[in-house]
Amino acid sequence: MTDASEAIVFVFVARCPVCKYDHPQDNFTVASLWRLLSRDYPIEGYCVICDDFWQISDAEREHVATTLPGFALMMARRRTQPWVS
Repeated sequence: MTDASEAIVFVFVARCPVCKYDHPQDNFTVASLWRLLSRDYPIEGYCVICDDFWQISDAEREHVATTLPGFALMMARRRTQPWVS
């Protein structure tokens, strides 16, 4: 991962197990999610309604793991494309 991945936020949705609402999780950078996934650490979601944290489901974790590489690649390409004037 490059230093730029420390600043790029990856947003995903996770369902709160208490209130059952889907909430965007926007407090993770690409690099932080890579670290959590590669080390098999838990990923916690946060619910603004319940004001509580929980470990995201296996299905949500799998979704992050499968979509994060494509997102990171797309963002890397955007950073390297020249600006057109």
